[in-house]
Amino acid sequence: TYSCLVLSPGAWKEWYAKIGILHADAHINTVSLQALIAGETVREPVIVARRPLILVATLLFSGAIGIAARKKTLHQGAVAALMLLPVLMNPANYYLHLVCLYPLLVAEPLPRKKSKREGFPVPFTAAADSTSAQVALILLLMCASHYFAVLVQDRHIRFYQLSFSIVAGLAAVLFVLLRRDGPDLLTLLSPVSLSCSPPAQAPHEKSEDDKEGEDDLAENEPASTKS
Repeated sequence: TYSCLVLSPGAWKEWYAKIGILHADAHINTVSLQALIAGETVREPVIVARRPLILVATLLFSGAIGIAARKKTLHQGAVAALMLLPVLMNPANYYLHLVCLYPLLVAEPLPRKKSKREGFPVPFTAAADSTSAQVALILLLMCASHYFAVLVQDRHIRFYQLSFSIVAGLAAVLFVLLRRDGPDLLTLLSPVSLSCSPPAQAPHEKSEDDKEGEDDLAENEPASTKS
């Protein structure tokens, strides 16, 4: 809706036409999961022959991204959806500047406090956990590896290395996130966790705390009322 207000609804039609052109033929500067599996030459017959493998890898990546996005904040879910770009689509290398947004996957909302001087809420720095540090390090190494890929003179090998680095980096990030969140998600989805919940107390039964409270009242009750 925002893009329709700023540009026009016709912008989506132009975008779709451009995406169709990118997917029509194999291009040399595509950086994606499909380009990685197709090989450094990225020939159309090779893509057709390896289509089943591309489909399986796409489903695995999409499923892992969907699981990693469960029970996350709205901005984390939006960034997780951006991880699908090199998986579901076949973008050119310059579209992947969005990697600068990937660290937001582990960015939690900062607590807010009152500023004594200015009198309005301001965020303050929160300590990062080990998972956040690992994700940041993986993304940093991924971006650093792109520098060495640019030094390669052969353009086929250069963009193939870029495809390898982006896919390997996303796979490593997903591994770290699923290793942290996987056990909790399995606990939520497991039928055993539902059966282990405490049984509901019958309406006519009284808890131990209620019985102890009644005994204390009976002991403290005046003698006149007892008679």
